[in-house]
Amino acid sequence: MRNEKGSTLIEVLLTIGIASLIVGSAITILLFGISSYNRANEGSRVHQELKLAGFAISNEIRRVRPDGVELVDSNEVNVQDGFSYFYLASKNGKFELMQVSEGKSLAVTSEVITDIAFSVEKKGSQYYFVFEINSDKYSVASEVLMPNITNYPSEHLGIKRDAVRYLVR
Repeated sequence: MRNEKGSTLIEVLLTIGIASLIVGSAITILLFGISSYNRANEGSRVHQELKLAGFAISNEIRRVRPDGVELVDSNEVNVQDGFSYFYLASKNGKFELMQVSEGKSLAVTSEVITDIAFSVEKKGSQYYFVFEINSDKYSVASEVLMPNITNYPSEHLGIKRDAVRYLVR
């Protein structure tokens, strides 16, 4: 009997098959991890933009003059009329939150917003500016106390609009 060293064809094929399963599983796990990371990263970016928009709106609305806030429809926005605005501008089927101040337009967010609603509510003797900003998956809602507002037309309370015209102190 000869002492031959080597592998049979079956052993080679079995080794290739097992190695293919291990490499294939590793690639699948890697691709799943990359996909999960990208989804989480995009979600984080959108949520951050919505929070930034909420922060920008809150800061401006806290500074309005006593007679300086009015809810309007976005088609009533006139950049040159001396007022400041927050409104949605359509771009490629999505919306950007735009801020107009001193006759200049500035995009507060990129194209992540799907809907926005502004309203004014009265709680006790205080007036609150209420807004909700929505994207495909996330939403930011807030109430901002308007300490400078002492009177607001009651017929306009609770009505939701998609733009706000305001004057700051």
